[in-house]
Amino acid sequence: MIDKVALHLKVVEPTKWYLPAKYQLMDDYTIAGITVPRGTVTDGVTISRWFTGLGLVFIALGHASWPWLFAIGVFCISLPLLFPRTGQAMGAAVLHDYLLTISNRRYADQKFKDALISLNIKQWRVWLMYNGVRLYSFAKQAIKVVDNFGKKSAR
Repeated sequence: MIDKVALHLKVVEPTKWYLPAKYQLMDDYTIAGITVPRGTVTDGVTISRWFTGLGLVFIALGHASWPWLFAIGVFCISLPLLFPRTGQAMGAAVLHDYLLTISNRRYADQKFKDALISLNIKQWRVWLMYNGVRLYSFAKQAIKVVDNFGKKSAR
């Protein structure tokens, strides 16, 4: 089922030239059975920005000696073509960013997946995008654990 409510967003200009623009929701938006309130701010589908930076690093490291690393870098840079910051999945991204402010990450990630399905996103894209946010969640938690361990052992 596709949610029929239009997504009305206003561009919020970044405070620094190197930061991407954000988007503010101008009307309430209902998707996957949840209403996101007007005024919610989102940065869109952010995984593409992470992979672009990672791709540039892989290309820089792999161009001379490691062709396989170079190839992975080219693949990472091409991901924004598959997952643009704005586009078909923007409604799911708005929902995900909103839910992260009011609930836990696992719930937000599951509802993100449900929203992608409700928007009729192709199954392989849903799989990649959902597992991308889950992988990010795992990495963020691992960094927090390592950081806390470092603080405890410094005492």
